[in-house]
Amino acid sequence: MDASIGDPFVLANYTAQQKSSKGKQRQQVSDVYATYTPGTRDGYVTATVQGDGIHTLDVSEIHPVAAHTFGPSTLFAGPSVARCTDGTCSTYAVVAASSDVTSEDAGRTIWKWDDDLSGSLPDSSSSSTKQSVTVPHIVSCIRVTDECPSTLLAWSPSGHLTLLGNDLKIRTTRDPPSQRRVLVQSFLVPSKPCAFVPSQVRHENDAIAICLEGDDRTTRARVLAVRDVGEVADVADLEISVPPENIASCTLSPTGFLTVLLRDGIWQAYQLSCSSNTFLTSLETIKLRSVSFVASSKAASDTKSPSSHEVALLALGSSHVLLAATAHPSRDLVLHIWDLAFSVLLATQTITLPSALAEEKRISIALAPAGAGQCVLVLSPAGVSGSARSNARSTVYVVPYSCPPASTIAHAMGRAEASKTWLAQHGGVAHGQAHEPKRAKLLKTIEGALASNRPQAADEAFAKWFDAEGLKGPGREKCENEKIGEEAERNDALGHAFVRDLLDRVLRPAVAGTVPYSPEIVRQLIKAGVVSAGMIDGSALLTALRRRNDWGSIQLVLSDGRVRDIPEVELADGLAHVVARASTPGDANAMQVDVPSTSDAPALPVFLALCVAYPASPSALRVALRRSLADAGAVLAILDVLQGWLARWAGMRGAGLATAGSKAKRKQRTRLAGDMPELPEILRFLTALLDATYVPVLLQHAPAGRALRRLLAHVTPEVDFLEDVVQLRGPLEPFVRAQTEKEQKQTDKEQGKDRVAKEPQGDWRQRRRAAHEAASAGVGLYRLEELTL
Repeated sequence: MDASIGDPFVLANYTAQQKSSKGKQRQQVSDVYATYTPGTRDGYVTATVQGDGIHTLDVSEIHPVAAHTFGPSTLFAGPSVARCTDGTCSTYAVVAASSDVTSEDAGRTIWKWDDDLSGSLPDSSSSSTKQSVTVPHIVSCIRVTDECPSTLLAWSPSGHLTLLGNDLKIRTTRDPPSQRRVLVQSFLVPSKPCAFVPSQVRHENDAIAICLEGDDRTTRARVLAVRDVGEVADVADLEISVPPENIASCTLSPTGFLTVLLRDGIWQAYQLSCSSNTFLTSLETIKLRSVSFVASSKAASDTKSPSSHEVALLALGSSHVLLAATAHPSRDLVLHIWDLAFSVLLATQTITLPSALAEEKRISIALAPAGAGQCVLVLSPAGVSGSARSNARSTVYVVPYSCPPASTIAHAMGRAEASKTWLAQHGGVAHGQAHEPKRAKLLKTIEGALASNRPQAADEAFAKWFDAEGLKGPGREKCENEKIGEEAERNDALGHAFVRDLLDRVLRPAVAGTVPYSPEIVRQLIKAGVVSAGMIDGSALLTALRRRNDWGSIQLVLSDGRVRDIPEVELADGLAHVVARASTPGDANAMQVDVPSTSDAPALPVFLALCVAYPASPSALRVALRRSLADAGAVLAILDVLQGWLARWAGMRGAGLATAGSKAKRKQRTRLAGDMPELPEILRFLTALLDATYVPVLLQHAPAGRALRRLLAHVTPEVDFLEDVVQLRGPLEPFVRAQTEKEQKQTDKEQGKDRVAKEPQGDWRQRRRAAHEAASAGVGLYRLEELTL
C-alpha cells in the first residue's frame, strides 16, 4: 500500500466569542480544539470552542449529536475529551474561566456531563446535570484511552499527573522529579504495542504515559506506566539535548519513534528504549524549508513567538509522520507524509486556506488522530484580539489518508527528488544534535565558557576531554599508511556531527562582530584531520576563520592538505583580503589603540604560496579569481610576487639545481626555495590568473603593460630552455627510473621494509630461459631488431 492523502472535507465552522486577554492562562489557549472518540461507524469528534461551548459531531453523518453552550464568559484550558459506550457519551472539560467558577479554582476545575446519543440534541439546560471537581493543581490537558476505561489523566503545566475515576474522584497524583520542569507535550499510548518498554511492564500495566518536559536548557522524556486501577509507576527518565523553547512540535508513535521539530526547521528523530539498558538513540536529522514557520522563526527573538503554531505533527505508526504547515511564500496549507527512517516525502496534498483565514497574519494548526485512515485538522486564527474576533472563524476538517503499516526501502525508493523541494542543504549546523552525554556536556561547557568570555576554560575542558578519549595529536614522523590509519581512527572517534557542532559553537560563523573565541580548539581539530569546509554553511570555513582574525588556523587549513574541500571562491576571497590589507597605507599619526587588529594576517607572499600550492580546479579557479580580483592594483601586486618566484627559479636552474636530481641537490634546492611553491604550481596559477584578469582588468590598465613585459622577459627564456631539453626526455628516462628505484629501495630499507623482490629460484637453465623470454618479449626503447621494406 502506497502513502496518499485524500481531499479533506469540512466537518464544522465556528466563531470564537472571546473577550480581551486577561492573565497568562488566557493568553495560551487556542480558539478551537478537537479530539476524536471511537464509536459507531466512523466515531465522534468533540470540538471545544472558546466562549461558545462544547459540540460532539458524528463524523459519518457530519452533524452534531450533542452540544453544550455556556456563553462568552466561559473559557477552556485545553481540549475536551469524551468516552462513548452503550449509546452514552461522557464529556470532560477543564474550565479556565467561567461565571460558575471562582478565580481560585479557575484552571483547576474539571466538568463532566453525560449525553444520550440516541435521543434529541440536548440544549443548554442539560448543563445543570454536569458534575464538577477541583484538582490540587492547574490542568493544561486531559487524556483518556480505551485501555483504561475507568481512568482520566490530567496533566499540569509543570508536569504533575493526577488520575481520576469516571466519577471524578481523585485516585492519585504523581509529582515531577523537579519543580523547575515545564510540560512541553504529553502522550498516552496502549501498553501492548510499546516495544520500547520491558515486556513485564507491558503485561502488568494498561497504558504508557510519556511526558516531554523542559528542565532548564534540556528536555527530558519521562516514561510512566499507568494501571486502570489508578496506579502510576516510573519507568525511565531520558535526556534529549534540545532546548525546550526551541521545540515547535513533536510526536511519538507506540513503537517509541519520537520526532522533534525545532523552530528553525531542523527535524530530529529518536528511538526510545527502556529495556535493560535505558537509552535514547538519535536516528536521523533533516532540515525543512519552504514552510512559513521556519521563515518566521528567523525574525522572531521571543521564545514565545507564535510562529511555532503554524505547524503540527501526527505520528501514523512506524517511522511515518504527518506534517501540516503553511507553505512559504504562497501561504497554502500543505499536508505531508514523511518517512523519517529514510528522510523521504511519501505523499503530499495542498489545500487553499479558507477565505476567513486567508487574510490572517498567523494561523494555528492542530492535528489529532481520528481512527484508522483519517485524522482531524483544525485551522484557527492566532494572535487575534478585541473587535477583530467578530470575523475570525475556525474550521475543523477530517483528512483521509493511507499509509504503509511499516517503513520499508521499497516505499522510499524514487522519492528523493520530490523531497528536495522541502529539504534544505544540511551543511548548516543543527543546534541540539543528539550526542552521547559526555559530548553533550562538553558542548555545553564550551558554549557556556565562551558566552562568559572565558576561552581559557573552554581550551582546558576540550584538552581534558581530548586526552580522556585517547585521541593523540601529531607526533613522530610516520609513513603515509600510518597517517591515513590514524586519521581514519580519529574520524570515527570524533564523528562528523560532533565536530560540526563543536565548530559552530566555537567559530559562531553567523556572528560578524567580535566574540570570545578559542583558536586552540579549532587548531587541534584541524591538526587531527577531522575538519572539512562543508561543516560550515556554504563551505565558508576560511571566511569564518577570517572573521575571528585566526590566520594561524587558516595557514594550517591550507598547508599539507589538512582540509581538502576548500572552494576556489574561498581561496580567491582570502587572497583579495590579504592584498587589500597589504596595500592599505598605515597612518603615522594613528595611536596604537586605533590600529585595526590585523597583525596576525600573513604577508602576501606567504599567503599566496599557500593558495598556489593548494590543489584547485583550473576552471573554478578562473571564475573565482575573475569575481574576487576586480582591482588592477591587486592583480599587479600578485603578478609582482609571481614574477619574483619565476626569477628565483630561473636562477636556481642556472646554478644547476633543476627540479629532478640527486637527493643532495633537492635538499639544496629546497633550502634556497624556502616557502616558494613548485614551478609547475606557479605556472598553473599564473595561467589561471591571466586568463581571468587579462581582458576585464589588465588590458584596460596602462601600468599593467610594464608588468606583463617583465613577466614575458622571465617566461621566454624558460620556454626556450624547455624546447631544448625536451629532446633529452626519452634518452634520460631510463636513468631517472633507475635513480628513483634506487632511492625507493633505500627509503624502504631505512623504514625496515624489505620490498625488494627476490631473484627467481631454479637452476641455470631456467634462469637463462627466463632471461631469453624477457628479452624477446618486445622491442626495447631504442633498439631496432629488424626493418623490412
